[in-house]
Amino acid sequence: MKIHRLLSDKSHSILVRVASGDELFRAGKKEAIWLGMFDSWQSCADYSQHLTTATTEVSAFTTDRWVRRQEAMYLSATKGDFPRATSLPPVVEMTGEHKIFDFGGGSGWGIELLSEVSLSNLSAYIVIEQPKFVERLNIKTSRSKKLTFCSLSDVYESSNSSSGLLYANSALQYLSSDEEILSLIQKTRPNWILIDDLQVSTGGEFFSLQKYYGQFIPCRFYSPSKLCDFLKTLGYLQVFCFPYEKRYSEVTAPTIEGHVDSLPNIGAPLIVGFRLLGHRDTKS
Repeated sequence: MKIHRLLSDKSHSILVRVASGDELFRAGKKEAIWLGMFDSWQSCADYSQHLTTATTEVSAFTTDRWVRRQEAMYLSATKGDFPRATSLPPVVEMTGEHKIFDFGGGSGWGIELLSEVSLSNLSAYIVIEQPKFVERLNIKTSRSKKLTFCSLSDVYESSNSSSGLLYANSALQYLSSDEEILSLIQKTRPNWILIDDLQVSTGGEFFSLQKYYGQFIPCRFYSPSKLCDFLKTLGYLQVFCFPYEKRYSEVTAPTIEGHVDSLPNIGAPLIVGFRLLGHRDTKS
């Protein structure tokens, strides 16, 4: 299936240029959030360390500020507001799946946006998060008996059958390799895989640094065709692909010494759905 790419929209574009390596420039009223291009996750992470003055590494996703943001997103969802764009509710309704694995799902706000019909048919909404925050999130969000939190290792121990939908919203780009998602797919063997906000490149795959809460964290820009080929080897076929809400266009940068020569354009983030070959819809 042909990958759809959103045309450039000047009203939403972000033009990023890296001059001296450390300096970020503004484009219009938007602050540039990408810094440089790297040919590997490790070189990206090494350069991130060069930019920070901290003596110990602190992940942007292991701070109290991150947890408070997740709690605020859950509260927003309980009021019927969308904390961020998501295609989960209509896809759950379309597939009729009874179990959802939300990889990197934070506070589990996605469950609050499901329709009453989908929620009544749901047997479990399992958020897969960092072990450090699993217990804390469980305590603070005991709002639904169907909502639980666990680490990857917990999923491995508890899952013994193929079912449900594996969901990831703005999560895959922060994985250093495919190993985690590969293991997750092999263990849970979901019927469907839904990816929101998939960061992609119009050229080959590359890595960059994203400004996030005052830190610079490695971020991966996928080659859509490469990802499709990878999932196809696991038995999954791409069945739909649409532009995500956010738009980026023409991101360029001079060469950073020791890295690749040019920065390909960042494509519009995507919503991509994959179906397990041979699976029949739960919902007829």
